[in-house]
Amino acid sequence: MRDPWAFILNKFRGTVNHKFSTFILLGLSSLFLFYSQAVSQETRTPWKLDDSYNGPHPETFQKLRFYIPGLVNTVQLEIASKMGLDYQEGFRYPFTIGFVEEPPQKGEYALAYVRLFDDGSGFRQRLNINLDAYDRAPFDFDKVFFHEMSHVVLSDALGSDAFAKLPAWLIEGTALWVANQGEQLTRAEAHRYPGAAESILLSDLEAPRQAKLYPQYYLAIEYIVETKGIGALQNLIRDLVKGQPYREALAYDLGESWEAFQKNVRDFSARTIQSLGTGSPFEKERAY
Repeated sequence: MRDPWAFILNKFRGTVNHKFSTFILLGLSSLFLFYSQAVSQETRTPWKLDDSYNGPHPETFQKLRFYIPGLVNTVQLEIASKMGLDYQEGFRYPFTIGFVEEPPQKGEYALAYVRLFDDGSGFRQRLNINLDAYDRAPFDFDKVFFHEMSHVVLSDALGSDAFAKLPAWLIEGTALWVANQGEQLTRAEAHRYPGAAESILLSDLEAPRQAKLYPQYYLAIEYIVETKGIGALQNLIRDLVKGQPYREALAYDLGESWEAFQKNVRDFSARTIQSLGTGSPFEKERAY
C-alpha cells in the first residue's frame, strides 16, 4: 500500500525546500498522532445485564433476558441518530439493565424506569424493567424501552442526570418523539377530556413536571421538527450537551426568543388538539 506521507512529501519537492517540507510534514504527523490519541482516550463501557432476578415472573424474565440484548445496540444507534449525537457502541458511564416487580417508589405504575446514582466510584445508570407491569398491562414494550433508553443516552452524553440540567418538556418531549409515542398519547389524552382538552393538557412549558402535560411536551418537539426541521432540534440537543444555557441555545438554533417560542408552541398545540376531535365515547384509547 502506498505511503500517504511519502506521496505528500513528493508533492512538496520541486516547489519547496526539501528540509522545510520534511519539517512541516513531521509537524503534521505529530499533530495527527496527538489528535488520534486524544480521540481514542474516551473509553466506552459495555452495558451489563443483571440477571439475578428470582421473583414470581420467571417466564417473562427468561423471555426478556434473551430479547433485550439484541435490542440495546439497535435502540442506542437509532436514538443517537435521531438526536444528532455521535454514536459509539457502549456507554461513557456504567449502565445496567435489571428486573424488578414493582414501580418506582411503589406509586407510579411504570413498565420501565431509570435510576441514576453515584456509588462512590462515579456516575452510573440502571434501567429497571417492571415484570409485574409487563404481565398485567397492555404496554408496547419496544416503545417504552425506546423512551427510557432515550433518557439513558441523553444522561450519558451529559455525564449526569439530564433532569438536573434540562427542562422536563425537552427531555420527555424528545423521548416521546424518539419512541414514536407522542401522536398516540396526544390523541388518547385529547379524547379523554372532550371539550376541555386544551385547558387541561396545555400549560407553561416550565411549569412543574406532570404526567398530564406529556402531550404538551411532545407537541413542543413536534413544533420544532415541523417548522424548523429535524436539524434544528439536533443542533439544539448538541449545544445543550456542550453545556450552553438552554434558552440561549434555543434562541440561536431556532431563531426565536423564549417568549415567542412558548406562544408558537401553544398555538401549534391548540391547533393539533382541535384537529383530533373528541373521539368515541364508547372506546377508551391506549396512551402507549
